[in-house]
Amino acid sequence: MRTVRTKIIWGTLIGLVLVSTGSLADNSLRRDWLDTYPDACQDLVNAANSCILCHTSVPNLNDYGDDIAQFGIVGSEGRNSDGDWRTNINEIGDCTLPGDPASVPVDHITWGAIKRLFD
Repeated sequence: MRTVRTKIIWGTLIGLVLVSTGSLADNSLRRDWLDTYPDACQDLVNAANSCILCHTSVPNLNDYGDDIAQFGIVGSEGRNSDGDWRTNINEIGDCTLPGDPASVPVDHITWGAIKRLFD
């Protein structure tokens, strides 16, 4: 009985270590993003802190998260991850989500942007 309980405890501890190690990797990338864009608007900071900046749901990456994984944070700046015709760095400057084509600045809403929401 004692060995079964010991195995369960060790298995749980190992599982927690593996999960926390993965979280540390994600948290370091989040910190790197925040360090790269210290003047990012509060909405993007909140999105980074809640993981929706790069994830559809953890651990699944959105297109921006995929680009960061492949090209790095700075390397993905000139890309258009969400296909809305605006580069990721423009979206960051405009306080819109680079991985969400429906996220457009209010002064840039066009008929094409509205149409894409319903396509």
